[in-house]
Order: sequence, then structure tokens, then C-alpha cells
Amino acid sequence: MSARGLGSTSPDPGASSHDQHPLMDLVDGEEARGRSHPEGAAADLMRRLGVSPERRIKVTPEDDARVLRRIDMVVLPLMLAVYFLQGLDKATIAYASIFGLIEDTNLKGNQFSWLSSIVYVAQLIAQFPLAWLLVKLPIGKFTSCMVTLWGLTLTFMAAAHTFHSLLFARFWLGAFEASIAPSFVAITQMFWRRREQPLRMSYWYAMNGFTGVFGSLATWWLAQLPFGLKPYQTIFVAFGIITVCFSTVLFSYMPDSPAEAKFLDKHDKLIAIERLRMNQTGVMSRQWRWDHFWETMRDLKTWLWFSLIFSISVPSGGVGSFGPLLIKSFGFDSFHAILFNAPFGVVQFISTVGGSNTLLGGYYMISVFPGIIPLIYSWSSSNTAGDTKGKCNSSVLFIGQSLGNIIGPLLYKPSEAPEYHRGLYWNLLLYIAIVGLVVVTTMYLTYLNRDHSRRRVMAGKDAVIVNYSLYSPEEADRLRRSKATEGQHIENARDATVGDHAFDDMTDLVNDEFLMGISPKATNTICTPNLCIMQIGLLPATDIQTHR
Repeated sequence: MSARGLGSTSPDPGASSHDQHPLMDLVDGEEARGRSHPEGAAADLMRRLGVSPERRIKVTPEDDARVLRRIDMVVLPLMLAVYFLQGLDKATIAYASIFGLIEDTNLKGNQFSWLSSIVYVAQLIAQFPLAWLLVKLPIGKFTSCMVTLWGLTLTFMAAAHTFHSLLFARFWLGAFEASIAPSFVAITQMFWRRREQPLRMSYWYAMNGFTGVFGSLATWWLAQLPFGLKPYQTIFVAFGIITVCFSTVLFSYMPDSPAEAKFLDKHDKLIAIERLRMNQTGVMSRQWRWDHFWETMRDLKTWLWFSLIFSISVPSGGVGSFGPLLIKSFGFDSFHAILFNAPFGVVQFISTVGGSNTLLGGYYMISVFPGIIPLIYSWSSSNTAGDTKGKCNSSVLFIGQSLGNIIGPLLYKPSEAPEYHRGLYWNLLLYIAIVGLVVVTTMYLTYLNRDHSRRRVMAGKDAVIVNYSLYSPEEADRLRRSKATEGQHIENARDATVGDHAFDDMTDLVNDEFLMGISPKATNTICTPNLCIMQIGLLPATDIQTHR
């Protein structure tokens, strides 16, 4: 039965032939009996598009690929640009420090360190209010407003001349930027299937690496411009104005949901929603659910992922702050230490000091750990359902990341320079802990899958169901066709009913059709032992190198 045969989806007389696309055929030819109307906002989106949410849209691999390509070409570049600007704007304080900021504002003692740490303190405070706002407000418009506000904050930092005024500005910069990671996790869940999410999260998180390259070159150029401002003021104003200007682009093109995506026609919007059905995580909801909030707080998965991201963020925060000092302890002077701290692909080996190559190689090896962070976000988000729960879960993880970034530098005591043994030992212990946490989390997810299977049997469903969201469109199509060739017609296949609750805004623990993704990607288990080995190598090596 075609979608245009539905009373609610009669075609517009002026609709194009593309609007009458045959892919609007439905998998189930009649209303499913006994189903309740979905409660989630995804159901409302489908009704607004003129289709009953209780019907299945037939999505072929070709159309799935076309819609995915359009999403990747519009939404993903916007996310990459925002995350790039966030990292760049956050790092301006470091760039400004070598262009007279410390001297002009008369910073003393650990005041400059507080200018870095206050950003993460603000992010800690802002997380749960932001989780509520992300549920209640249109996510595209809300994110655009946050980008505008932090751009304005950065611009007006040029007028700050005291420690307290800088601290005030940096606090609000952190508060406005705090929404980006949770927003992007929610947007990723809203537009991409579970199979597609890890790579997209890795893309936007990878922008942190590009900020170091571009930021260093841009600040070097900006500091020389004759604008009548101090070099650090020029840096603040230039990056702030760029951010504000881009926020207008973001406001115009970042959709609040697939139904508001201007780059998709009506049928492609329906496909964009339908292709997420097997995610079992819904699309969005504007209703704050306290039961979701409390389930997040009680869910063991939440705290396992919190522990994982905290354990990787402590070394990240510490090495991020003291990395150049560690390189300097290998025997390089300050100039070479800064150059050798540049991102991969841009590093130029200016000189070689006997014995330093091994240490420098070890330092570069342990610098791969930030790549684990988007995997943790992805592993968590793809195993969390319910709009309120998903946003609360992301906030808890971001709190863990912020805490790690605050605590990490505190493990490196100036009195222990240049070896910093305590910080390196703690890094090693946390790397080992990550391996254990991955194992425990995997075991717990396996237990949850078995429990859901038991509950399905008790409810008269199949014990084993197929999670098509973890397959490519071609693989899922072949799997469905293989069932048909076995005499199980697709329209009447038992797993055709799987996903009936996908848009009901049910949590992963309540929905017995939700399948946990066991593996966080092999990268976690491959990278972490290597990090441990390289960390062990750095411990005695720094001592030998600095005393030769």
C-alpha cells in the first residue's frame, strides 16, 4: 500500500514526481492491531509529515545511502566547524599567555592556572541545567545561541585587564561551551544509525587536533597585525568575531530534528526518521522525564562510562598541561620542546639528541589516548535510550571528563620537576584501570542482553531478535531477504514487529527490544595496553635522561 493511499497523506496536487516516490510503500499493509500510539516526539514528527507513526516506511539501501550522504554533507560539516571553534576559543588563553597577557594583567602565582581550570569548573556546574534545556528547547537553535554567546564572551575578553575580570569571562566561556558535547551526542543520535555513530563522533572530536595546528599559525599571524590593540587582544577579538559570524550560519542550517531539515524533501525526512527505528533510542522529545533522570542515576552503565572517561581524562588533562615540560625534561630546549609538542603530521624533527628519540616516540605514543574519548561517548550514547536519559547520561560523562581535566594537572607537582614521577605513575594506573573497566562494562552489557531476552520470552516474543541498526543497509536488506527465502515473508516476519516501541521514548532498561552494543570498538582494547607499555617506558627513561 502506498503512502499516498493513506487519508492523512494524500498527495499535494502540485507535488512533483519525486514527491510520489514509490519508496513510500509501507512494510505492513494495515494498521497493526493492538498497538498503542507512540508517545515520543518522533511520532509527532511523522504525523506532521502526514504519515501514521504506526506504519513502517520501506527504505531501500539506495535511498538509505542517499539520505545518509545528504546528512553527512550538511549536518556533519556544521558540527566539525563548531567543535573546531570551541577548541580554538578555549585555547586562546594559552596563545595569549605568550603575547603579554600575564604581564599586562599582572597575574601572579597560580592565577593563570585558574584561568584554565575555571572553564571546567563552569562546565561541571552547567551540565544538569543544560540537560534540562536540551530536552525542552529546539536543539539546533539552542546550540546556535550558545555559540553566539561564547563568541561574544571571547570578544569582550579583550577588555579584561585584571585577574577577576578574566576569571569572570572564562567562567562564562566555559558555561556556554559546556553545551556543545552533549548537544552533539544528541544530534548524532538524532541523525545517524548506531553503526554510523562512532565514526561521526570521532570526526568532530578530531577537530581538537586541528585547533593546535591552526591556532598556532593564526595567532602568530594575528599578533603581527597593526590594529592598535595588544597582540593578545587582537587574538581574542578576531577569534570571537569569527565565532559569532559562524553562529549565524549555524542558526540557518542546523536542523532541530530530521523533520526540520531544509536539505531533505518530505519523503527523505520520513526515511531519515524511519532509518533510525532500529536504534530503539527515539529521535527527540520535548518532555522532561524525572523517571528517566533517576534511572540514569541508578544505572550501573552510567557510572562505568563515567569511570572510563574520567580515567582517560586525568592523563589527558595532565599531559595536555605539562606535555611541553615533559619533552623539555628529555633534554630539549624550550624552543624545540614547543615544536615537538605540535600535532602529528606537522611535527618537524629539528634535531636529534642521543637517547631522546625513544622518549619522544613514547610521548607521541601516549598522546593517542584522546582518541578513546569519542569511542566512550559513542559506546554510551548507542546503548542509552530515552531522550531525557540520553541527555542526562551525556551530562554525567561530560562531568567525568571535566573532573579529569581539572585533576590531571594537579598530579604534576612543580617540586617533582623535571621527572614528574607521581603524575606518570598515576597515568599508568589509570590506563590499567581502563582495561578492567572495559571488561566489566562488556560483561554487564552481556548480562543486560540476556535479561532482555528472558523478558521477551516471558512476553511471548522471540528470544533472539536482529538489531538491524548495527548492519549496513545492504547487509540488513540481504538479511531480510534471506528470511523471506526461508519461507518467512517479510511483511509477516516476527521481527517486523521489532521496533514498535522505537519512538515511544522508552529507556534502554524498560524496552525489552533494546539490544546492547557489546563492543566499544576494538580500538579501546588495542590502544590501552599500548598506552600502558609506553607509559612504563617513560617512567625510568625520564629519570635516566635528566640525570645523564
